[in-house]
Amino acid sequence: MLVFNQDSSESYRVNLYHISALEDKSKFEEVLDIGLDYIWKMMHCKSIRIYLHHFKQTSTDGKEEKMKVNEDLKNMLK
Repeated sequence: MLVFNQDSSESYRVNLYHISALEDKSKFEEVLDIGLDYIWKMMHCKSIRIYLHHFKQTSTDGKEEKMKVNEDLKNMLK
């Protein structure tokens, strides 16, 4: 699933709010590639703003949960 919209204040920007591949998480990268390709071709935008949501994640020492961006997803989108 891919959720996005054309930015109302800047018509050449698309906001990407959600992307997921629940059935088969190994397909996430493929869904991301196809989704971004569709946005670039069909929305005629100059930029895509990606909103990264924060999730509770256990710290590296395993003692504390903090709200953090999923680093794997953040690095994949660079």
